[in-house]
Amino acid sequence: MAAKVAVYTTPPEALVELLTRSYLPHSLPLIRRLRFATRFHGGITEHARILWCSRISLEDHLAVGHRSVDGEIEAGKEAGVDKQWEETEAPFAAAYLDFSRGPETELWIYSSMERRLGRKAEDDKEGSNGGDRQRDEIACAVALLREVKNQQDLYFVPGSTQAMEREFPTILVGSLNEVLRERLVAREVGMAIVSTGLYDKWVFKVDELPDVALPETLGDSQRWAWDTVRREDIPFILSRSKIHRREYACLPLPPTPGSEGGVLGEWLANCV
Repeated sequence: MAAKVAVYTTPPEALVELLTRSYLPHSLPLIRRLRFATRFHGGITEHARILWCSRISLEDHLAVGHRSVDGEIEAGKEAGVDKQWEETEAPFAAAYLDFSRGPETELWIYSSMERRLGRKAEDDKEGSNGGDRQRDEIACAVALLREVKNQQDLYFVPGSTQAMEREFPTILVGSLNEVLRERLVAREVGMAIVSTGLYDKWVFKVDELPDVALPETLGDSQRWAWDTVRREDIPFILSRSKIHRREYACLPLPPTPGSEGGVLGEWLANCV
């Protein structure tokens, strides 16, 4: 059965639950964007599109996951949950798209291959079944990106204001996983992706950081310290990116850590 693309205008709760339940931490960039869209004023526009691509529907995919994981736990086999989940799930790709945000990040995309291959040392040890699965995962990602191109054509209609402002529009993708990027640019797939360089992403819990004694006066202006982010800090934050960010994109989020459940990381991520 061929993969099909579903298009939503608001983030489906089922997608957030699915990504949170079984795909962290690899799915975190897309989860964060979906939550930002629904939790904060100005977080979503009328041009936003949420895309899902798989051979089964989002709701059916979530139901399969519930049966697989819950069944393992009830049987007392918690250690086998990940393995059974991977065997029963269908390959998929999901994305958040909004061309009106340009030149800010316009696309966040996640593929189910990211979690599966992200923890393997060598992809060639997967065997024939793994190869078939990877082809299905790539097919989902490619089909989803073709729908992105379709949405781009609908947004940048020749003669429209959007088309006149950006004559040759490209798409800025945020936090594209290297596992997915490498497979999309492979010769047999041939997607055109311009990379700006590789970056490591560190995920940690703030409340688990060790206590470190700092002097009352930091002295050296080059030193860093964990502190409240203020509105006057935005120009500095924007200066650290080669992307021409706009200040208003940082403003909808609370300016202090701890507000609305502590979203300092989200506030910074939407700026840089």
